[in-house]
Amino acid sequence: MKALILAALAAIAIQIPLFGILNLPPMIIGGAGIDGGDIAFYVTAIVIVATSTVLLVGLPVFALLQRFGRVSMSATALAGLAIGAVPILVLGWPMHGLYGGYSSSGDWFGHTVDFYKNGGPTFHAWLDYALNVLKLGIQGAVGAAAFYWVWRRIAARQA
Repeated sequence: MKALILAALAAIAIQIPLFGILNLPPMIIGGAGIDGGDIAFYVTAIVIVATSTVLLVGLPVFALLQRFGRVSMSATALAGLAIGAVPILVLGWPMHGLYGGYSSSGDWFGHTVDFYKNGGPTFHAWLDYALNVLKLGIQGAVGAAAFYWVWRRIAARQA
């Protein structure tokens, strides 16, 4: 039980610096001002999302891996990748024609680009979608790898 708790904490804790590594460079390149309030918001949101994901999805998936004798670094990281990527893969799909005439633009690495024009996603909408799927997949895989690494070290000492 101690191994699972500490491994879960590792999976959650790694998300804060990982979020910074994956998201701060584009924000800085884009000229976004980041203040203490932004940092506090992001840290709080990361901890809430990571904690709920680890507890509600990660631990049950890890229990299934254990039950079927498939616990390994690669299997755990692959499961984490799926846990991180699948929700945004499904829910973030750029919709076409959902809102006729809808247009949207935003920052893309320091350049203002159109994401939607006349209700349809542009090339940049698809790039943004792919980038978000990739980033959340990486966060899931790294979190799961951290979980496995800590769990393995503690479980080996307890055996």
